[in-house]
Amino acid sequence: SSGNNEVPTSFEVLHSALEEGENTIVLTVVDNAENETVESVVIELDKTAPEIEIPQLNTWYKEEFGTNLTYVEKNEIVEIYAWSSTTAADTTVPGNASNLVVEGLASPVAIAASAIKWELAQSAKNYLHIKVVDEVGNASYIHEEFGFDNVVPTGSIKFDRTISNTGNENAIIEYSDATSQVTHMMVGGDITNASADWETIAASRGVTLATGDGMKNLKVKFKDAAGNESDWIAAENQCELDTTAPSVTVTLFKADGTTTKPAVSAEAETVVKLAITDDMIGKRVEYRLFGDFVESDEAQWKELVLDAGTASASITI
Repeated sequence: SSGNNEVPTSFEVLHSALEEGENTIVLTVVDNAENETVESVVIELDKTAPEIEIPQLNTWYKEEFGTNLTYVEKNEIVEIYAWSSTTAADTTVPGNASNLVVEGLASPVAIAASAIKWELAQSAKNYLHIKVVDEVGNASYIHEEFGFDNVVPTGSIKFDRTISNTGNENAIIEYSDATSQVTHMMVGGDITNASADWETIAASRGVTLATGDGMKNLKVKFKDAAGNESDWIAAENQCELDTTAPSVTVTLFKADGTTTKPAVSAEAETVVKLAITDDMIGKRVEYRLFGDFVESDEAQWKELVLDAGTASASITI
């Protein structure tokens, strides 16, 4: 060309003129002699943020944990940050968070506890935040709630009553955990139906005492939602299994209380002496006297306390 027409050396293409994905821009140059040159270039428009996900977190943790980040992105990932805070939708990457992207990084990406800054986790409610950025600046976020609890649960157990003649009794259970709540228990001791594994927490539980008369013990341990486990806790009381009936001897005396009354007697008044023996030393027994006599308050149940395994009573009817 002999003219002084200026040919631009750069062109501006508005994104609004492009569509998501690959776009072809064609440049046609014609000189004054109508010689024509055609050049083209492919431009890819990416306005879509990476697709990212992690496995659903547990509600509670008692120790450090990690997770795996899975992402889908056709272009290169250049930034991955993970951190924890008590803010639900935190998008501000803290200054001490490290970019986890390394050479050759591919999905899935292991997110370790050190990257989460676990030492910042508070008791109760926390959030794990992950930010992923592709090479053109599109960013995606994940915000997952988790709880932190490293305190062992506490509680107690006791027999509902302390004497049993059948062995089928009830245990009363109390428990507490300030953060994640008690979820499971194990019950053991001198019982035949001890827990084979963790069972759902309850305020009471039936127990079957081990065979053989004598004092029986009970124990319990607790686990909370974070997985913290208590040691075995001994029951606050014991229960005595007594399946042996008392031995009773009944002797009739004359009114003086010292002379044995004969089998045939003209005297209507009789002194009845009872000798009661049982293996429950120091415990109470109850007795009731009835028969072919004018009923009085002697026909009501009365109580005796055994001393050295024996108790006695003298009654006039």
